[in-house]
Amino acid sequence: MAELHSPFLLPPGSVRPFDLVYDGVTQGIEARIADSQAPLSPGGRAWLARLVSGFQAERALWNDRSELAAYRARWLLLRTRALRLAAGAYLHISYDLPRALADAWPGSAAFNSLSEAEGEAIYEGLAPLFTDRFHASARRYAIVGIGWPIGYLSPGMGGWIVNWILLLREGAWRHGRKLASQPAMRPLRESAMAKAMTAALEDVSRIFPWDASLLRPPVFAAPLVVSAFSLLAVLMPILLVVALTAYLAYRLGREQAWRRLQEGQFMALFAAILQDYMEAAVNEPETFDQYLAARRRGGPGSPF
Repeated sequence: MAELHSPFLLPPGSVRPFDLVYDGVTQGIEARIADSQAPLSPGGRAWLARLVSGFQAERALWNDRSELAAYRARWLLLRTRALRLAAGAYLHISYDLPRALADAWPGSAAFNSLSEAEGEAIYEGLAPLFTDRFHASARRYAIVGIGWPIGYLSPGMGGWIVNWILLLREGAWRHGRKLASQPAMRPLRESAMAKAMTAALEDVSRIFPWDASLLRPPVFAAPLVVSAFSLLAVLMPILLVVALTAYLAYRLGREQAWRRLQEGQFMALFAAILQDYMEAAVNEPETFDQYLAARRRGGPGSPF
């Protein structure tokens, strides 16, 4: 395992929001494997167990993969738990998941005790588990901080973002099939997929002048505190204290609401751009660099 002194390696705090959600999903899958009443054949249980093992192996290598160095560097610029959760979830779903699926593609020589149709049915049957765990994560401060509305707005912003996660997961199945069906092309495709991950995070970071608290150090807190205490030192009447407290609460609420809205926009745009880039990387890996250059110059479907 790589040492954490490098500026391009992820410290535990940056990945903890994702790891907490990921652990919950893993526990849910393992519970289904262990449930004798679950509609799973012996081959289906063995396949799920192998996927869980593959996912865990991929997660353990995030800091060791040189092809993800630029993605990690961008990830380290994200300041909020919700955005760090998105960075981990999207990497896991769009990069790790297709490759783990390809390593154990049902019906192939890698795993011939389960047909592709059976594997796809099991895979689709797990979608509600992802949805439930992601909604539940919104209620945990350690994962998304204070006031994130995913778990409380349905089918509003929260449902919208979860829908993007499910769409990326659908794409992961298609991409896993492509990787498994053409092993000679797999190294080229995986290289393009890593580029797509980094490019999507880079481009969503530049597409809009995001709030400073999302991507840069905040610059507004200290002057507000100083001016408030200066005012209280001169004017002590209780009514002024109450009025000032109410005003600060109002401002804080407005600022938090604005930041949460921008977080939601960032996560949705990130997913939309990533979906497009990953489709191009998997389906046309030979020309992905040209595709990306054209998109960034403002060609059809440009994110800018």
